[in-house]
Amino acid sequence: MSPSFTITPYNMPFDSQLTSYVESVKELARRTRFQFHYNAYDVYASTSKDEVGTRILAAAYPLKKILESWSDPMVLLQWELYYKTIYDYLANKIASIEVPTGHRRVIPWRTVFIGTTTGDIVEKLINKLGHSKGATIHTQYLTLTAVDSLAKSRDVIMAALRIVDLIIVGLDTIIEDDTSIVRLIIFSILNIHVGGCILVKLPFIRSTAVVCVIALACMCFERTYVVHTVAADGLFLYCGNFLDIHMNKAMLVKYVDAVANNAGLALFDEIYMRSAEFTKFATKLLDVNHQLFEWRYSVFYTITSTFHKIKKSPSNNNFAAYADQVLKETFADETKKWINAVDFTLARK
Repeated sequence: MSPSFTITPYNMPFDSQLTSYVESVKELARRTRFQFHYNAYDVYASTSKDEVGTRILAAAYPLKKILESWSDPMVLLQWELYYKTIYDYLANKIASIEVPTGHRRVIPWRTVFIGTTTGDIVEKLINKLGHSKGATIHTQYLTLTAVDSLAKSRDVIMAALRIVDLIIVGLDTIIEDDTSIVRLIIFSILNIHVGGCILVKLPFIRSTAVVCVIALACMCFERTYVVHTVAADGLFLYCGNFLDIHMNKAMLVKYVDAVANNAGLALFDEIYMRSAEFTKFATKLLDVNHQLFEWRYSVFYTITSTFHKIKKSPSNNNFAAYADQVLKETFADETKKWINAVDFTLARK
């Protein structure tokens, strides 16, 4: 069913789903008399004003061993994310280019970072992939701190790169409002080149507007899915291979302006919003939220239970040893499993 693009109010259950989860996390914090500040959107960004609590939070991080040699979790996050998304896409792109025998494939690759630090890791991954496939990849990068104006930001991109193969949004920044998420996804869709990819951090999926722009992305790209990372508790929207389809750009710009005042506005007409096709899509996103919230809550619950267990132990000379033993038994290290899953050995070469 092809949707009609009409900006109209439409209520969806995502906001109430998020509110219920956040309240459950606050209740866990109350059980520790607020010794923890649980970050409902990023487990590993939680903090504690208690010494034991701080140790528990450190132990809860799943890649403790690898941090002994790689001190920055952001490096691990970027490698994992790029490996799970653009790696296969690039490999297929390289393989699709035919060159005469004895000649090396040469591929231009132009990336725009928005609200994200420069791409040392993605450049390393791309170069290593190119080398392993017998190709030379020429990389160009442009960094935008923000997108306040769709038109002006587009002019900057066109002047610097003209063609964009990859847009990465908000890897190491916090996008706090639905309006910004909507603007950045639509901006990426309007500026990516045919065959390109976009990667956007989603701090939450809670409004009609965010759900609609994710649905729009699914229509515009061959492959679209949501990725949750191990190296950092992040949710990301990946869209691969932008299709050459007609879009009402004026309507999309108008929608960005409208959502600034009301994130409860839909991008599609009510008939499509109530269709079996869209209902199935929305149900999948609700399930993504449910699984993510359930996992985060289970981590917070384990942290809370471990805090009480250690605190209830006799305070004697063996307290530190007891605490170490409890942490070791409770929080397994997943470094080896993670290295194999994302081929991190490639990063070390």
